[in-house]
Amino acid sequence: MCILRFVFLTVLILIAPVEAADANEDYRLQAGDDIEIFVWQNPDISRTLTIENNGEISYILMENIKAAGLTREELAAKITEKLSSYIETPKVSVIVKKFIRRQVYIIGQINKPGTYPLKKDMRLLELIALSGSFSDTANENKLEIIRGDKIIKINAGTIMRREKDDMILEAGDIINVPRTALSNTNVAIRQISPLLTFITTIMTIAILIML
Repeated sequence: MCILRFVFLTVLILIAPVEAADANEDYRLQAGDDIEIFVWQNPDISRTLTIENNGEISYILMENIKAAGLTREELAAKITEKLSSYIETPKVSVIVKKFIRRQVYIIGQINKPGTYPLKKDMRLLELIALSGSFSDTANENKLEIIRGDKIIKINAGTIMRREKDDMILEAGDIINVPRTALSNTNVAIRQISPLLTFITTIMTIAILIML
């Protein structure tokens, strides 16, 4: 029975169509994915788990394992290595039962900020085009891509001029398009303009009273 289950699950890995992630061998796991860890002839330690927000899974017999960013095969190899201390020649398969919806976010000085589905090999300029391109106040030379705990500085101008290669986006990326320094100055002027008008009016009234 275990052999049949192992064969069945292996076939599923090879042929199952998977929406949005293409179920290809280089798919990298991410937080929110539901995965099954199947250990052949050891159903008592086979588990279905959800990758936690920190990218880790809690699995029996070992400390938390970093799963996000790994392929299924890489995670299976890591678990196999750790289980080898307890089981002789373990055979481990990792199956993705449910993919979290893959999306990216773009905020700031863009005409249509918001959330967009992440397509395979989607690049930065494609997302910018989908989101209506930069607004007049955008500083396209100082984009930020927030990826987990990293901030990647990007000069979109050099990409558009083909001086640098476009960047492939990853699920969960947040692209921030900042204002130009001049637009920040203009915003500040607009904000203090009513106050300056009020002060000027008060001073004019005071001068008239003194005359």
